[in-house]
Amino acid sequence: MTRTGKAGFGMAVAMLAGLGMLVGHSMGFAATPDAEESAGETSFRQRSAARKEKRKTRRCIVFDCLDEVRACTASDECTAWMECLETCGDDQMLCPTVCGAFYQAPEINAFTQCALDNGCIEIDFSALPACSMPDVPLEPVGDIDGFWWVSAIHGHEYVLYDDCQRFVLTQLDATRIDVWNSTQVSHQGETRVVDNMGGYTRMPDGTLQLAYDNWVGYLEQYNPVFVSEQVMVMHVCSQDSTDEAHDYGALVLTREPLATLGEADRVQLEEAVQRIYGVPLADFRQIGTHECSNGPASVPVNGGVGEQVDQP
Repeated sequence: MTRTGKAGFGMAVAMLAGLGMLVGHSMGFAATPDAEESAGETSFRQRSAARKEKRKTRRCIVFDCLDEVRACTASDECTAWMECLETCGDDQMLCPTVCGAFYQAPEINAFTQCALDNGCIEIDFSALPACSMPDVPLEPVGDIDGFWWVSAIHGHEYVLYDDCQRFVLTQLDATRIDVWNSTQVSHQGETRVVDNMGGYTRMPDGTLQLAYDNWVGYLEQYNPVFVSEQVMVMHVCSQDSTDEAHDYGALVLTREPLATLGEADRVQLEEAVQRIYGVPLADFRQIGTHECSNGPASVPVNGGVGEQVDQP
């Protein structure tokens, strides 16, 4: 998953500055002195601008999202999410993404949506590299219904490389595909399997635009650079509140684990990766797909209770 989403990312620092100072005592932590105030090399003008921005964020949340703030402080999961964000420091991508993936609650989504809708916070990926597509044409994506493992990733240091990442895709109509993503996320010695529901929209330029229901405020662009019946290679970019796209990396999606992929499909994949990215498949980070509780046997057929798809 890229989850560079689901309620997190670059907005974390700005949001925490407002919410942490607003309800710090009731959430179990107090606002800490701003790092820039103790840095002698930081100019007075920069410190003043930072304080002004934080006051603006706080006022916005107080006037427009107070009910959502109160609901968050009453939720153990939402409180834990905020405390997790507080530990992120200058890391505005990987740490907030892990926090957002690991902690899931309606109160988190409601607060984030309110803060975004009212302009209190914004998702900003400007510190990340711009979307860097390989110089190849996109391939058409036909029927991709069914179960797909994320078997390998070639990406940046802020990418989630956790094991047991998978998608279940269901075509709804000519342009919409239902997406059920599930992944195993670890934080502070605890591991959870978390679900992310959303949908692809087929765009006129051949990309698939992914929006998750529980990762508000941003979109993901899936660019199909290689497609076969058993394998897809998607170059993924994340789009923030400014509509600018930033690079995530390449995902190798396979209908069965990479280790058991048929020889012909494996050769095709290796040749495609070398041609498109100029590196061998061995340079991609392989993602574990064994002993996963969210494997194919966990997916009901057509939502039927007790019915399961066959193991690959």
